[in-house]
Amino acid sequence: MPCPSCSAENFIAFGKYGFFSTTDSMYMEPTTRARQVPLRPQSPAALEGLAQRLHSRALADGHPDIARKLTYVFGNAQCAECDGIFSVEEAIVARWG
Repeated sequence: MPCPSCSAENFIAFGKYGFFSTTDSMYMEPTTRARQVPLRPQSPAALEGLAQRLHSRALADGHPDIARKLTYVFGNAQCAECDGIFSVEEAIVARWG
């Protein structure tokens, strides 16, 4: 995702490698020294609209792990280059929406 402040390309990781943003595409390598900035999940109570419906559905269907990951998708990231804060959802929509 490009940072809206500085345009640096940030990779957003969810899951196996953690929940973070980085500007190093090799973040999956165990020897990387890439700066990894933790993502800021949205509080489930603050989710609205589609985000709230998806979260509730995941819980109702017995998938709390997916529900938890959705809080990161609808949360915020911090640019690993300039420290600017941006919405993960808005960055996804801007790139692929």
